[in-house]
Amino acid sequence: MLVFADRPYYAAYGTVRSIMSIDLLNDQVLGGLIMWVPGESLHLLAIGLIFAVWYRKSQRDAGEVHPAPARRRKIDVG
Repeated sequence: MLVFADRPYYAAYGTVRSIMSIDLLNDQVLGGLIMWVPGESLHLLAIGLIFAVWYRKSQRDAGEVHPAPARRRKIDVG
């Protein structure tokens, strides 16, 4: 909502001096992007992990990927 707005939603911010010398609408858009992009990155990461697990399981079920054999530990009796 903040990124695609055609007017600033919070007029009170217009009374405060801007630090980066950008207008109120562009500041709102920048704030919206800062919140939107990292949040969506987490969703994409989660979807990617779910897809990778699903793909690995489907390959294992099809017999294409064999699980690694269990390693035996060498015991020193000496």
